[in-house]
Amino acid sequence: MLEKGKLTRIGRFGKTHGVKGEITLVTDFQLSEMDANTYIVCEIDGLLVPFFIEDSRSRSAHSILVKLERIDTTESLRPFINKEVYYPSEKLTTPPQEEDSSWQALKGFEVSDRQLGKIGTLEDVDDSTLNVLMKVRYKGEELLLPLAEDLIERFDMEKREIHLNLPTGMLDL
Repeated sequence: MLEKGKLTRIGRFGKTHGVKGEITLVTDFQLSEMDANTYIVCEIDGLLVPFFIEDSRSRSAHSILVKLERIDTTESLRPFINKEVYYPSEKLTTPPQEEDSSWQALKGFEVSDRQLGKIGTLEDVDDSTLNVLMKVRYKGEELLLPLAEDLIERFDMEKREIHLNLPTGMLDL
C-alpha cells in the first residue's frame, strides 16, 4: 500500500507532447530522465495510483518528457495535465533544486528592453508550466512576459537586472 508520507513530490505534469502518448513532467529535481520500469505516483480521485515509466527523455533543465506504460494517446493523458507527481522518497538520489537556482530567485530584478529601456520590476514568476512567465508592472498594469532564452540578452546578477530584446510591439498587445 502506498503511503503519502513515504513519497516526495517531484513536480507536476504539464502539457502533452506529440501524438505518441508523451507528457511533460516539470520537475523540482535535477532529473535528466527516469529509468524504464520505475514508477511515479499521482493522486487520482483521492487515491495514490502508481504509473510505470515506459520511456523518458530530457527536454530542458526543468522538464522531462515521460511515456507512461499503457497510455498511448494524447487524449488518454488529458486527466494527468497539472497533476502533482510523487516518487518514492528512498529512491531519490538528487536533492531538489535550491530556490536560488530557479526562476523564483529573479523576483525583484529590474527588467529592461533594448529599445524601450526600463520596463519595471519583476514581481513574480509563473513557472508552473513549460512556458515560464514573468509578471512585471508596466505603466500601472500587470504585464506577462515570456522568460524565454531567445528574448534574454543578459542577466546582471550584481545589479539584479534582466536585459531583454523584445519583438517590436510586444508590449502593445
